[in-house]
Amino acid sequence: MKGQNAAHQNTGKAHCKNLREVRRNIDRIDKRMVGLLSQRMHYVKQAMRFKRGIKRVRAPARESRVIQRVRLLAEKNGFGADAMESIYRVIIENFVRFEMEHFRKRAKKGDC
Repeated sequence: MKGQNAAHQNTGKAHCKNLREVRRNIDRIDKRMVGLLSQRMHYVKQAMRFKRGIKRVRAPARESRVIQRVRLLAEKNGFGADAMESIYRVIIENFVRFEMEHFRKRAKKGDC
């Protein structure tokens, strides 16, 4: 039993005894994911300070590198690369949409 506990601490993957435990662990992970996405948004906002208008929002080469990197990370972690790519494309698209809206609002005010 002690070895299983150590394995869980190293991988973050507990062997659950029932559905309640499974859901509690999923909820714990979701909480962390939301926190991490909020941190990512912080840096997206930082990046917007360096962009000079809506035409600079999309960065296809950067997006491609991010997708390639998360595909590799997914494979190393036993998660389907195609599924991870799909998830990240949605994440990226939503952050791009946020930035575009920001620059549209600034353009209407004459700030950009």
